[in-house]
Amino acid sequence: MKVLTIVHQFLPGHAAGSEYYTYYLAKALQARGHSLHLLTTEIDHDRPHAELGRTEFDGLPIHQAINNHKFPTFELTYEDPAMEANLRRVLDRVRPDVVHVQHLHLLSIGCIDVIKERGLKLAWTLHEYVPMCVRHGQLLRTEGELCEGPEDVECAKCARMWHAPAGTRGTDEDYLRAVRARLKRMRAELAKVDLFIAPSRFLRDKYVEHGFIRPERIVVSDYGFHTAGFRRVERTASRDLRVGFLGTIAPWKGVHVLVEAFNGLPEAGVTCDVWGDLTFLPDYVAELRDRRHHLDVKLLGKCPNDRVAEAFANLDVLVVPSLWFENSPLTIHEAFLAGVPVICSDRGGMAELVEDGVNGLHFRLGDATDLRDKIERLMKEPELLAKLRDGIPPVKDMAADAEWMEARLAELALRDPQGT
Repeated sequence: MKVLTIVHQFLPGHAAGSEYYTYYLAKALQARGHSLHLLTTEIDHDRPHAELGRTEFDGLPIHQAINNHKFPTFELTYEDPAMEANLRRVLDRVRPDVVHVQHLHLLSIGCIDVIKERGLKLAWTLHEYVPMCVRHGQLLRTEGELCEGPEDVECAKCARMWHAPAGTRGTDEDYLRAVRARLKRMRAELAKVDLFIAPSRFLRDKYVEHGFIRPERIVVSDYGFHTAGFRRVERTASRDLRVGFLGTIAPWKGVHVLVEAFNGLPEAGVTCDVWGDLTFLPDYVAELRDRRHHLDVKLLGKCPNDRVAEAFANLDVLVVPSLWFENSPLTIHEAFLAGVPVICSDRGGMAELVEDGVNGLHFRLGDATDLRDKIERLMKEPELLAKLRDGIPPVKDMAADAEWMEARLAELALRDPQGT
């Protein structure tokens, strides 16, 4: 089976959760005898927008289009004829049996029409909420508050804040019309997708609740993981409670909430290792350094992928303090693979993965005092930490995920072109 996978960006230049998942799934399918090709985008300010080139990564052929994240109109943030033309060229070259979308962000929602023009079947694994949210799919309002779902007036405010082209003077009514048109377009295009895969029930329910996907078109299947590295690392021991964060150092990830929680903890008996790229948002990192008063909160920089298991081996508990709903955070699965319980915000896919009092603890989203209370509880109740370790569930490995995905894609590829 020949599979074209479409993802917004990819390794090695972009190393976040969806990129790693796309890579490991592609390699697992490749190992099962299938031919995998990728279409993705890359930033290169020395090359023109939408220029299409070829490269490869670890034996995966990649068709790479340039997107320098400059959008002269709001419409081009989600629908780009130049990217659709690139997809037509790639389809001509690859001639896939089926298409698997991981992301259409930075490409074009119109890619769905291009795929369907060729009579191809399409599966889409959803990683966030981009089709319903103009703020990079995070379901956050302009003030940083959680958004329960698209409301056109609030969406218009976000469109003005996040996507207004330089020098434009659009009115509130202009942006309201624009976001209404976007939502209508998204719903119409998503209706043409043959199968959606949601890694969490929470994400599935959001799309169904707001009328973007019919219930029978979306199934829940959590991510699979490359587990070999976690089997080789032995956990270390310590008298201190070792707390950690691994992920993107960004405001929406709530790292400042963790720093503030630690500021009220005693200097002895607890440490905090914060792993993440310190160059991505340097102003935010500077703010974290200014706000950090606890001596044992260490900003350690980016953790190489081949050392993630080692980092977890030196932790007793992971904190996931995200301020948005998340979906099915890869770092939680990795913690479970390493036998590490998780303290997380009490909303979204985080709270779905972490069962409060069984394999971790919940705290009120954004509440540093409540997070501090949960950390102090683990400091005072070592038997609770042992209980939470015992409650950690098994994590699906990538071999099982690839087998499941292979069956879904093969089923789609064999369907009659007029089938539903």
